[in-house]
Formats: sequence, structure tokens, C-alpha cells
Amino acid sequence: MKQLITDLKFITVLSIAGLIYGCASTSPNPDLVSAQRLFDEINADPLVAAKAPIPHAEAEESLAKLKWMVEDGAKDKEIKRVAYKTEIKTKIAREKANTAIAKDFIAQAETERQQIQIKARTREADDLARQLAELKAKPSERGMIVTMGDVLFEYDKSNVKAGGMRIISQLAEFLKQHPEITVSIEGHTDSVGSDSYNQQLSERRAEAVHRALRHAGIDDARMTAIGYGKTYPIATNATSSGRQQNRRVEIIISDETGIVKER
Repeated sequence: MKQLITDLKFITVLSIAGLIYGCASTSPNPDLVSAQRLFDEINADPLVAAKAPIPHAEAEESLAKLKWMVEDGAKDKEIKRVAYKTEIKTKIAREKANTAIAKDFIAQAETERQQIQIKARTREADDLARQLAELKAKPSERGMIVTMGDVLFEYDKSNVKAGGMRIISQLAEFLKQHPEITVSIEGHTDSVGSDSYNQQLSERRAEAVHRALRHAGIDDARMTAIGYGKTYPIATNATSSGRQQNRRVEIIISDETGIVKER
């Protein structure tokens, strides 16, 4: 009986030893474990396969080859070589995906920037149109024109009345908000009186507006002032109402290039 127990113990010890040996002989290959862990990290991120499908597939294929070599009992040197290649391909897949993601981000940011610029330009255009409407500016071949009629000046003089100063104040504020714009200030008269007198009056009135804008803070470099006398009527001089329309100062507003077309 004692001998039987002893034999059983011996058999048990051998079984345990065999089990331990078997477990030890099937322990995971460290190179495969490392390569698998690295691939699992990128495989957990769906963007890697989406943004770098070819590098991802190459890394996956290399890992499959590594598994086959380990299972087939390939030489350790060859296993390490393929494991190294697998890790390199896995890292390349990650880098390619990151690059693609970064490009997408930059493209999206550029699209958003352009949309913001378009919205800003639209707002600027709307503001410009509103301000010009407030100035009662009218379109012409030379640009938008703000007209200061004869009633905004002292009779037969160049002194600007209060109503005219309000227009000048509005115009100055407009020019401050749009520094790219320049103006041409042009004085005109009717045909009553001598040519020299009308020429001088048109020049004095144009210069009066020029001076008022300068005092309001507008740089001289953005303005020109000239008198044309009776040369460019916009109505007949045969009637009092026509002559009154001809007695005026026109402020021609440039476009965004800052250039006013010449007559």
C-alpha cells in the first residue's frame, strides 16, 4: 500500500513537471508580443485604417507573417528581423494617418477662414452700401457721387452752412472707416457772371469742403480739390431751377483701389 502511494506521488510530480515544462515551452514570443501590442494600438483607432489604408494593410500583413513564422518555429534571428519590420510598418501607418489628419485639419481651417472672410466682406459691403445711402450718394461712371447743392453754401460765397457741415461730418466718418478710399472734390457753378468769377467761386467752394474734411481728420493725401466753373452743367442754365442744380460741389468717391476716374 505504501509502495502504491509512493508511486502515485512520483507520477503526480512527473505530471506537474511536464505541465510546467509544457507551459514554459509555449510561452508567447516577446518579439511577437511587442509587435502585436503596437499594431493593436493603431488598430484601435479607426482613423488609421481610414486615413492610411495601404500602410495599415501592410503592417497587418507583416504581423500575420510574423505569427506564422513563430508558429512554424522559424529561427529567432528571422523572427526578430520580421518583428522589426512589422513595428516599422506599424509606425509608418500611424505617421501617415497623422499626416493625413493634419492635412484635413488644415484644409478645414482654410475653408472656415475663407468662409469667415466672405462673411466679413459681405458685412463690409452691406455697411458700405448703407453708409453711401445715408450720404445720398448716386452712382456714376466715375464712382459714387455725393452732391452738396448750392443751398448748403452761403449765397454767392464759399462758406459752408450747418446742413453742409453735417454732410461733411458724415463723409469724414465714412472715410475714416474706409481708409482705402479717396475722394475728388469738384466745384461747379452756373453760367451767370464772368468765367473768371465762376471759376474762382467753384475753386473756393471745393477748397472749403477739402479744408473741412482735413479739419475732421482726413489726410490730404486722400483728397484732391478742383474747380470747374461753368464747364460741366447737369441742367439747363435757362431756368432758375436749372441754374441752382448747376451750382454744386460734387465729391466723387473712389472704389477700393483708391483711384477716381478722370473726366
